[in-house]
Amino acid sequence: FDGGGTVFPILRNITFLPQQGDAITHGAQLFHGARPVLNGTRYVLAFFNDIPVCHEADQVLNTFLTSIIIIALIPIFIYIGFFANFDDVADDDGKTRRKMKKKTQ
Repeated sequence: FDGGGTVFPILRNITFLPQQGDAITHGAQLFHGARPVLNGTRYVLAFFNDIPVCHEADQVLNTFLTSIIIIALIPIFIYIGFFANFDDVADDDGKTRRKMKKKTQ
């Protein structure tokens, strides 16, 4: 067949084009789809495996990623809360918003 392929939108729409006999494996929670087949017939064998280890791995990964995000955001919040200076600025629509002052040298 021509075309086809498995696309993963969360991975910047990367499309995997396996050859006959190849396999693509991924977690069940990973959103994916199929690209249109342009010519011929595409056969797909789907296999679902629900193993508790997979759920535990997902929890560990989610905890790790959440920790990384929090660690990255804490210095930003500290800077904004204690060191950043703000001005009241009127937008074109007349609404007043707080805007961070630019650093002058």
